Amino acid sequence: IHSFPPTYDVVDNSNVIRCGGVGEPSCHIGIEKIIHQTYKSEALLAVDHPEWKDTPRLWKEAHPKWKYIFWSDQSSREFIEKEYPWFLETYDSYPKPIQRADAIRYFALYHFGGLYADMDLTPRKNIEGLLQGADVVLFETPNVGMTNMIMASRKGSRYIQCLTENLKYFQDTW
Repeated sequence: IHSFPPTYDVVDNSNVIRCGGVGEPSCHIGIEKIIHQTYKSEALLAVDHPEWKDTPRLWKEAHPKWKYIFWSDQSSREFIEKEYPWFLETYDSYPKPIQRADAIRYFALYHFGGLYADMDLTPRKNIEGLLQGADVVLFETPNVGMTNMIMASRKGSRYIQCLTENLKYFQDTW
């Protein structure tokens, strides 16, 4: 098990880098410009959660130069089976679908890089200014602490690699 020293960089309105907007300089980020989102299937998204049906479009509109990847239950399992067969037994053994949805986000970020965002999160604006100069960006919520509902990383990040390698050891831990 690897550990990494924490950083305590706090971003707020006073230190957000303003870039990418009208009259602002271009953003220069090292994190790949890919948005990842997951749900059972695209067809079921609008049926099960009509309040989320516009979420993919809103992310695409706020990030027009970014690639968008939707991860269904089927495409997620196929990806793990093909690219990370060493993890497939653990992936298939998860008793709850949300555990597989949580796992695929780490593997997608490690493999492709980019930004992962839960379907119940919609962007207010382009997020590139928060990603400048970073290899990994994690967010904190007031009720839980560190969250995996939105996160970003470079492809091949050692931090995300550590997460993927340790998932099997924490399979039964919240």
